Parts: sequence; structure tokens; C-alpha cells
Amino acid sequence: GIMTAHVEIPAIDQGPASLSKKFIEEILRGKMNYKGLVITDDLEMGGVVARDGTPVEDLALKSLMAGTDMILVVWSEVTQKKIIQRVVKALRTGEITEEWLDSKLERILRAKAEYLDIDIKGSRNPYWRQNLRRRDALNLVKRISQGAIHWQAGDAKEILRLFGRRWSEPWTVVMPSPAASRKWSAFRAQDKIFVPLRRPDFKGNNEFRKLLQTASRGDKPIVVVTGPRASSSEETFGIVRQEMAKMTGSMSETKPVLWVHQGFRPVEIRRDPSSIKLGLLSLYSSSKVSLDAFMDYLRPETPSHVTSSLKR
Repeated sequence: GIMTAHVEIPAIDQGPASLSKKFIEEILRGKMNYKGLVITDDLEMGGVVARDGTPVEDLALKSLMAGTDMILVVWSEVTQKKIIQRVVKALRTGEITEEWLDSKLERILRAKAEYLDIDIKGSRNPYWRQNLRRRDALNLVKRISQGAIHWQAGDAKEILRLFGRRWSEPWTVVMPSPAASRKWSAFRAQDKIFVPLRRPDFKGNNEFRKLLQTASRGDKPIVVVTGPRASSSEETFGIVRQEMAKMTGSMSETKPVLWVHQGFRPVEIRRDPSSIKLGLLSLYSSSKVSLDAFMDYLRPETPSHVTSSLKR
């Protein structure tokens, strides 16, 4: 697959390349004879949505009509649903046809089939699952996951030391899913784990906010793990951002508080990251292996070569 960028090259076409039929259909598919998938970069990015106020769902349809096969929306489930509804509307009103939509679907299904079932020579491969689970492959995944852990703010060495000193105590832990909660329970059975509801009501959100506020006022360790988009809902993720932002500005001394985001940066840091008194950590992945790698970092007996990598 090829991902389009939201760059503009006026010598070729006006507007972002990810919305340009000239770039995708004429140059990429026509002149370069490219037959594979074309995927947009995140359509929530400022390089595309902040240009003229066009709704993101209309931009998505324009991108599909320019030649892309898959629309990427990294964070907002609300935006994802708007785009799906816009495509359905375009189908009903005749802006697009079923045959046109099926041609994109066929490319997606063909790519899946080639990845899952066919080796490079084109013959069927019934052992693809076993191949993906080879020991050397799993070891590579683990090394990549460990290498992708990155501290965004806070004194990593000091915060890990504080967690190590309080290892035997129960911690307050927020996990993004029941599966992640079960994994954490196997890691530390004594902790109080909270998993936000998938569809929280007003009462549920208030209870979650109160949990974070109460935990932040004490001195017991807090670990908040959020998923690559909203951990349970956009409202829940908003609460995490708000409460963690308050903590980053109000803590006068370092505490064992850690926000771990399974994706890119959990927050934008507008001041010296080293001045923040809680830990902000990115895993750059939402895989189970990535969560395992993070838990390895927290262990008091973590080798020095592992913790030293966090300083870079």
C-alpha cells in the first residue's frame, strides 16, 4: 500500500495530494501503473481539514473519488461514522456507483488474500499463521516494541524509582479494555483496576473523573493506559486529557503518576518536558507485545540497559 500525504505541490495541482485526482489517478495509477492500495494519511490533520472549513466527511468522499481506497481517521469514532454515512448518502444519490465502490473493495480483499494465504511465488500457503508466530519473528516484534517506548515528559529514572519503591503496595490502574485489564491483573494482582465503559453515561463519566482526581491528590501510584484513540469513548479520553493536564501544571514534586498512551503523543507539551512532575509515555503501538514491554520497564529488577534507553 501507499499512503498519500497532505502536501501541496502547486506545479502539479492545487490542494493536498491526498485529495488530488491528478496525483493519484493520473500520475500514480496512470503514468506509474500502480495497482496496489492507496491509503490516506489521517484526515483529521490540520494540513487537510483546516484549509477552507470543508466538513471532513466531504473531504473523505473527495479523496475516494480522487483514487484512494481507504480513508484513515486515527482518533475520532464520531468522524469515522460521519464519513461512512456520507459514502452511503453518495451511493443513494448517485454521486458514486456500486461498481465504483466494489472496485475499491476488490483491491482491499485482494491485498488481504495475498497477505494471508499466498506466498511470493503465488502458491497457497496454509502455514501462514505458524510463519507469523515463529520464535525469531516474535523476538523481532518484542525488540521493536521495546525500542518504540518513548518518554515524552517527566524524569524517567526518578519516576521508575518511585514506582519500584512502592512495588508491594496496591496501585490505581486504568486500562483501555477488559483484555488489557486481565493482562495487568496477571502482572500485578494487588492493584485496583478501572476499565471505562465503552458507552459511558453522565454518571459513569463523573465517577471516572472523580477517580482520577482522588488518585492525583494522594501519594499512591497511578498508571493510566489509553488506547490509540479514545480508550473507551471520546468523552472518556477527554476526561483523561483534562485531568492529566491539570496534574502536569499543579504538581510541585514528582509523584509516581504515569500516563501511558498506546499510540503517538498523549498530549502536546508546551513547556520544558523535564519540568513536568509526572510521567508521560508513548508506546507507539497498541499491541499486546507493546503492553508487555511497558510492564517490563516498570519492574524494579529491570536491567539498567533497558532503563537507559528511556533517556534517549
